[in-house]
Amino acid sequence: SSSSTTYTTGFQGWAVGSSSSSSFRTTAPTGDQALNGSSSASTTTGGVHNYNGKIGILASGSVDPSIAFVVNTTGFTNVKVTFDVMTIRNPYDGSSNTRLNNVELQYLVGSSVGAFTDASGSIYRNNTTAQTGSGVTTPQNVKTITITLPSGCNNQSAVQLRWVQRDSSGSGSRASFAFDNICVTGTSTITASGSTT
Repeated sequence: SSSSTTYTTGFQGWAVGSSSSSSFRTTAPTGDQALNGSSSASTTTGGVHNYNGKIGILASGSVDPSIAFVVNTTGFTNVKVTFDVMTIRNPYDGSSNTRLNNVELQYLVGSSVGAFTDASGSIYRNNTTAQTGSGVTTPQNVKTITITLPSGCNNQSAVQLRWVQRDSSGSGSRASFAFDNICVTGTSTITASGSTT
């Protein structure tokens, strides 16, 4: 529900830094982040947010948030991650708020804590259409993204995935981003008889 403060099984909000950065942080998380329920375009507190059932992040001067989950790719190659990414809060006004932020998907093979790797370089950026209304959770600038993970992510018991953001240009308040319709697929290496190919 839109008011839920409990993560869906397998997902976790992280802090990856104490403030937003001009580059995508690849370092291990610095701590967990609580899920804030009933968030909207008028929410200004940095962290991980529930935007009417869509999980999202809003960076600030006090936290650089991330959303992470893990998948098991055992028996699969050509692993693809498909999801919708969108803007919920967008304070861009062309004068005091000109901030643009980029989003990236990162991966880490294994279940240990460690450094992540960017999957593409940058997958998304907010546009310049303002949206800050109270209670508004209308997705803005929705893009469907598909990323094929590198071969090192094939046939692994654990591949950690996370979304991060960075400041790319401008100044002022930051946009928030949300994610939905997440699907991870691959090509099975198991034949009908149960042996691997």
